[in-house]
Amino acid sequence: MKIWVIKAIVQKLISFLPGSRYINLFFQMITGRLKLNREIFFDKLDHLKQHLNNYSNLSGTQIPENIIELGTGWFPVIPVGFYISGSNKIITIDIHFHVRKKFILETLKFFLDLYEEGVLSNYLGTIIPSRIEKIRELLLSEEVMDSATIFNEMNIHPLTGSFVEMDLSDLTINLIISNNTLEHINPPEIRKIFQKMILLSRPGTILSHFIDMSDHFSHIDSSISVYNFLKFNDFAWIIINNSIQPQNRERISFYRRLFTEFDIPLSSEIDRKGNSNEIRKIKLAKRFRSLSEEELAITHAYLASKIK
Repeated sequence: MKIWVIKAIVQKLISFLPGSRYINLFFQMITGRLKLNREIFFDKLDHLKQHLNNYSNLSGTQIPENIIELGTGWFPVIPVGFYISGSNKIITIDIHFHVRKKFILETLKFFLDLYEEGVLSNYLGTIIPSRIEKIRELLLSEEVMDSATIFNEMNIHPLTGSFVEMDLSDLTINLIISNNTLEHINPPEIRKIFQKMILLSRPGTILSHFIDMSDHFSHIDSSISVYNFLKFNDFAWIIINNSIQPQNRERISFYRRLFTEFDIPLSSEIDRKGNSNEIRKIKLAKRFRSLSEEELAITHAYLASKIK
């Protein structure tokens, strides 16, 4: 049995259990998948660098004062990176709070190590020395601080719950970002998220999103391609998909249409394409057959907009 099938079965079974989120966390930890390594850290720094570039290119300003991140995840690399760069209020939102104190400290240690190695400046256009010193202080004082205090010291404000339902109307937001988040949300909810982003935006607010449209099971099973999930019809995918790590399978045209639908200018699109030969090896499900091979080949994209 293929590795991805085993994972799909396990996640599906866990999703039906009470406390499924904590059970999944337990399995992630004992299998060693919840560990920040250099590869993961640099990958997140690449996203941070692109968001900073998108903001700078579209706004004409180097660093956003106030930002919202959709999808905190496990390791707060992006929020800490914005803090070091000079942002003064960083709100990071997730439907569930995954971050543990251990994960925060691992993140801070990586930033400090890379700063001392002299490579951090390759990713952050601006580094505030006093904030590097603050990180050093936090690492020295970590025994007497909890997660909330550590975050607060860096102007990072984690919020748990539905972004759509939160009252954030008193904020002036310069930048709204997401990383590997939208592909896990069902399309009707994504539309609500876009509506909410528009409500919170003002002229000049920048939206910057990184979307991974590859089959996430391929991340742990090299025997399948990044397009493997495109061969299943919707009914089969409902059975395979799960609430632990849901995947909506939407392609780039869906996200482009969202910008048009909400009258948001798509100011920048940077696509990453896989191997088209892999698509030809798959008998595509009916819903994907009308799409061009060029569109199907796109596995990742940065989409950015400046609100008028």
